Amino acid sequence: MRRSQLPAPVAATTTLPDPQRPTNDDGQSGRASRVDVVALAAPLRVLVVDDFPAQLRVVRRQLGGVFEVLTASSVDEAIALLAADAAIDAVLSDLNMPERSGRELFAWVAAHQPALVPHFAFITGAADADEGLELAASTGRPVFGKTLSLLDLRAAVATLAQGPGNSAR
Repeated sequence: MRRSQLPAPVAATTTLPDPQRPTNDDGQSGRASRVDVVALAAPLRVLVVDDFPAQLRVVRRQLGGVFEVLTASSVDEAIALLAADAAIDAVLSDLNMPERSGRELFAWVAAHQPALVPHFAFITGAADADEGLELAASTGRPVFGKTLSLLDLRAAVATLAQGPGNSAR
C-alpha cells in the first residue's frame, strides 16, 4: 500500500488532570487541562533519480523538510529501490542519464508497478522543449525543468503523490 493511500490524520481531544492544581477531597484535580492529540500519517515518500549528485543534494534539501526523500543516481539503483520498497508515493526521474534513461525507468514502472504510473514525472535540464512535449504526450506524464522554484517543486511533488482520485492526507 502506498503511503498516500493511508487514512487521513486523526485528531482527538482529551482532558487530563492538571498537575499544577491541588487535588480536592475526592482525589480529583481542581481543574483539568485540555489536550489536543493529532496522530499524523507518515510523510509522503519521494524517489528522486538523477545522475548528478549535486542535483540530488539540491532536491533532497528542497523537499526534505516536507517529504521523505530517497535518491538514486541511476535507473538500476532506482529499480532496486522500487523493487524492494512498494511504499513510494512519487517518482521524479531525470530524463537523460548516461547508461539508461528516465524513459526506461518509466517503462519498468509501467510493467512492474503500474499503480505508480500516475505518480511519475520526468525532470530535465535539456533545452529541447520539443523532446519534453513529445515525452509528455507519449507517456501522459508531466515533464518539469530542473529550474522549478522551491514552491513549484513542492507543489508538483504533492500533486504527484496524491495522484488522480486520492485526497490529500
